[in-house]
Amino acid sequence: MHRRGNAFCKKAFLGVLSASLVLSGVSIPKYAALAAEKGLVSDYTINNWGSGYQVLIKVKNDTNKRENGWALKIDKSDVGIDSSWNVNIKEADGYYEITPMEWNSVIEPGQSVEFGIQGSSHVGTAIDISIDGQGQAVTPEPSTPEPVEPQPSEPEVPDKPEPTEPEIPDVPDKPEPTEPSEAVVGDDWLHTDGARIYDKNGHEVYLTGANWFGFNCSERVFHGLWSANMKNVVEGMADHGINLVRVPVSTELLLEWKSGKNVKVNVNTYANPELKRADGSDMSSREIFDTFVKLCKENGIKIMVDCHSADANNSGHNYNVWYGPKGFTTEDWIEGWTWLVNEYKDDDTIVACDLKNEPHGKFSQAEAVAAKWDDSTDENNWRYAASRCGKAILDVNPNLLIMVEGTEETPRPGYNFNSGTQNPNATEDELKYYGGWWGGNLRNAGKYPVDLGSHQSQLVYSPHDYGPLVYKQVWFDKDFTEQTLLDDVWYDSWFYLQDQEIAPLLIGEWGGFMDGGDNEKYLNLMANFIAKNHINHTFWCINPNSGDTGGLLKDDWMTWDNAKYNMMKKTLWSDSKTGKFVGLDHEVPLGSNGETVTTYYN
Repeated sequence: MHRRGNAFCKKAFLGVLSASLVLSGVSIPKYAALAAEKGLVSDYTINNWGSGYQVLIKVKNDTNKRENGWALKIDKSDVGIDSSWNVNIKEADGYYEITPMEWNSVIEPGQSVEFGIQGSSHVGTAIDISIDGQGQAVTPEPSTPEPVEPQPSEPEVPDKPEPTEPEIPDVPDKPEPTEPSEAVVGDDWLHTDGARIYDKNGHEVYLTGANWFGFNCSERVFHGLWSANMKNVVEGMADHGINLVRVPVSTELLLEWKSGKNVKVNVNTYANPELKRADGSDMSSREIFDTFVKLCKENGIKIMVDCHSADANNSGHNYNVWYGPKGFTTEDWIEGWTWLVNEYKDDDTIVACDLKNEPHGKFSQAEAVAAKWDDSTDENNWRYAASRCGKAILDVNPNLLIMVEGTEETPRPGYNFNSGTQNPNATEDELKYYGGWWGGNLRNAGKYPVDLGSHQSQLVYSPHDYGPLVYKQVWFDKDFTEQTLLDDVWYDSWFYLQDQEIAPLLIGEWGGFMDGGDNEKYLNLMANFIAKNHINHTFWCINPNSGDTGGLLKDDWMTWDNAKYNMMKKTLWSDSKTGKFVGLDHEVPLGSNGETVTTYYN
C-alpha cells in the first residue's frame, strides 16, 4: 500500500548533476565518440574552471551482447589526473590505463557506465581516448550550462493532537560481546554477524536514533534553521539519547556538491551565527552539512546518510524508483554515492548509507514504473541495483554499513511480477501480490539476498513501518495487537530476517501522532517490540513539520514533545546499571547525559 500524500517534505536524498556539471568556468559538454571492435563507444565532457578541471567519461555498449569487461587508455599529454571515481587507474608508457571496478565491469546491451577524473595541472579542449587500442579525437563545441538556484518554500506546520503519556518498560540488558573482527579498521566502524551489529572489538551495539530532514528538499538544508539553532538541536538530540541521525539528501544535491557548485540556502544566521564564514558571508549547503558533521562528532552522535530521492524536491520521495526525475539515471545515483563516500571515507562520524528511501510501486495496478525484487538484472530490480550500488560504495570505503530498504509489493506463491493487475475487490484467495508499506516489504530478501560480494558483513536491511494515521492498512481493520501485527505483516515482511539470523534490521522510519487512539496504540506496540527485540532504528522524526507524523520537537523547534519522547525513549540504547544513554563512539560520550561504548563494556 502507499503512504498518504501531503504538502510537506517527508523525506529525500542524494544530489545530481550528470554529464554537464555546472562549475565556475568553462563547460565543454560533448564528446569524443569512438567505436572499437567490441562495439563500445566513449563520450566525455570537460569542465574546466581555471584552477582545476573534471572530465566525465561515459562508456556505452552499442551492441546487442553483454560486455563482460572494458578498458580505456588516455594520453597523459592530454590531461593530468590527480584523482578519480568509479575506476582504477595505472600509468604506463605515457598513458593512463583505466579499468572498471567489480561492480561496473559488466555493461548490458544499450547500457552505459560513467566515471570521472579530475586534476589541476593541464587539460586541453580534446582528449584522445582509446577503447581496446582503437580511438580518435573529436573536438567538441563549447557551451555554457545555466545554473538553477533553489527556490525555498515556507514551511507549513499542522495542528497536532494533545499527546498522552505511555507506560515505559525496563531498558534492555547489556548484550554479551563476541570475538573481535580483524577486518574492521578505524575507531568506530561497524560490521555485522548474523542478525547483530558489532564494533571493532566484537561488542554488540545498538543504533537507536531519529531522522532530521531538509537537505533532500528544495531548500537543500535542514528544515528548522529558519528559527532553530543547529548547535542546540544537535546537543538536544545527544542529551536525549539519539546516537544516530538519519539525514535524507537527494542525488541532485550530491552532484551539485560534487561539481563544486556554491548551493545557496536560506538560513537564519542571527539564530545560527556558527553558519557564517570567517568573512561574514553565509555558508553554502555543503558547508552547513560539514558543520553538522563536526557538531555530531563533538557530541558523540553518528550519522546515516539516506538517498531520499533523485531530485531535490519536497515531494521527491513520492517517485517510485531511484532513477527518472530530471533525467537522473542509476549511474548518476551510484556516482553521487561514491563521490560522497570518498569525501568522508576518513571520518567515522558517517557510519552508514541508506541507499534509497522507499522504493515502491504497484504491479497490481500496472504502474508505469515500479520497484521489484527478484533475481533479474532489470533496471527496476531494486535488489540488483542495491547490490551494484552497495559494492560501489564499499569499493571506496569497505567499513560502511549498507542499509537496504524493501519494496512495496511482492508476488504471492504461483505468481510473478508479470502476472498482471489485481482486482481491487479480490478475496484473500484471489490476491496475486503481498502489499506493504513503501520500503517495508522485504519478503524476497531471504530468497534473493542483496549481494555485497566480499563485504557481505556490512549489509543491514531497513524496513519502514507506520500506524493507521499515515495510512489505514488492512491489518488495522481489527482490534490489532502485537501478535496480529506479527501475523499479518511484521514477521513475513521483515522480522523473519532477524528472527532467523539472516541479517540485522534497522527500522529506518516509524513514528506518528500521539492521538489517544489507534495510532498511539500502534506506536506503543512498536516501541515495546523494538525494545524487547533489540532492533536498531531511527524514529521519524525530529521535525515538527512532518505532515502525517509530527515530530519529537514542537512547533518552536526547541521544546521536546515529552509524551512522544517518553513513548520512544524505551527504544534508545541505555545502560541499565547507570541509566545513561550509550553512544557509538569509543572516545566521545553521547551528549552530557551519556557514555561511550568503551565505558559501557568496561
